[in-house]
Amino acid sequence: MKSKIINVLCVSLVSFSSVSFAEIPESRMINYEKKVSISKEKEVALNKLGEDVYKSSVDKLYSQKNWGKYGAFTKVGMEVQGSLAYGMALNDSSDLDIAFIYQYNGGASMSVLDPVALKHDAVNAFKDVFGNRFKYAVKDPVVNLSNATEDVDIAFFNILKSSKSECSTTNRCSELNYGKDSSSAGWYLSERLSLYGKFDDLFTKNTTKRNVINRAGKLFKLWRGNVFSKEEVKIPSIALVTMMYDFSKDKGSAYSFNKSTDLLRDVTSYGITRYFKSDKCEGASSAEIDLPVYQKDRNLLSKLSSAQRIKTCEAIVAFNKALRTATSPIVSESDSVKALEPYLGKF
Repeated sequence: MKSKIINVLCVSLVSFSSVSFAEIPESRMINYEKKVSISKEKEVALNKLGEDVYKSSVDKLYSQKNWGKYGAFTKVGMEVQGSLAYGMALNDSSDLDIAFIYQYNGGASMSVLDPVALKHDAVNAFKDVFGNRFKYAVKDPVVNLSNATEDVDIAFFNILKSSKSECSTTNRCSELNYGKDSSSAGWYLSERLSLYGKFDDLFTKNTTKRNVINRAGKLFKLWRGNVFSKEEVKIPSIALVTMMYDFSKDKGSAYSFNKSTDLLRDVTSYGITRYFKSDKCEGASSAEIDLPVYQKDRNLLSKLSSAQRIKTCEAIVAFNKALRTATSPIVSESDSVKALEPYLGKF
C-alpha cells in the first residue's frame, strides 16, 4: 500500500512539473514573428521605391525652378524612416516614410522662409516628375504621394551647421519642415535623424538581444493594432519602441534578453509605473512618453486627450496582466496562449 502511494505521488509530481514549466517556447514566438512580419520581398520593394522617388525627383526639387530660387541646397541624401528603419515592420505595412535631407546655404536656418510654400513647391516638382502616377497632398510633417498600391510620406530636414541650446549637431540637429497651412507652419528643431542610431547603440545590431527586442516590438505593435483597431487616434508605435528603449537603458546589462514574452511583461510593468504612476492609472491623464532625442513636441502622447491616455493605460495594464499569466511557471502552454490571443491574435 505504501509503495502505491509513493508511485501515485511520483506520477503527480511529474505531471505537475510538466504543466508548471510548459511556458510558451521562444521558438513558437519566432515562428509567429515570421508570420506577422513584413516579407523580405515587400521590404526590398519599399526600399527601392524610396530610392526611386528620391533619385528621380531630388534634382528637380532643388533646381532654380523650385527650391533653388530661395538659395543653395546641397544634397545630403535620403533615409528611410519608421518601422522599416528600426526593424519592426509588420506584414500589413504598405506605406513608406522617407526623409529628404539637405543643407540650405551651407547649414543656415530656413526660419525666414515659409515652410508650407516650400511644400507646395515640392508638390509641383513631384508632379513634374511623376505626373498622374500619384495623388499629392500637403500634410503637417510631410508631403504625401499615393496611389492604389503605393503610399509615400516625405519629410524634409535641413541639417544645421551650428548647435542650438536644445539641439546638438552631434545628434544631427536639423530643421523639420512642419505644417500644412499658415496656422500650423514652422521649422521644428529636431534631432530625429539620430534616433535610429540611438536605438542601434542601445539595442545593439545583429545580436540575440536585438532579435528578441525586435520580436517583442512587433508583438507590441500587434497588440496596439488589435486593441485600438477602431480608434483614429491611438498611442503611436514609436512610443512603444521608446518604452522599450527607456526600459533597456534603465536596466542596463543586468537584464537578460532571452524571451520576447518575458520582455513584454517586464516592459509593460515598467511602463505602467514610469509613465502612468501605477496600475490604477492615477497619473495617466497627464502622462508623457518623451522621444529619446530632442524634437519640438517631444511628448509622444501629446495628441491623445486625457481620456485617451487613461484608456491607453488601462489597456496596457490588461495586457500586462495577460502577460504575467502567460509567463507564469504554473500555467500550461495552452493556457498561456489563450491568455495572449485576445491581444496578439491566433498563434
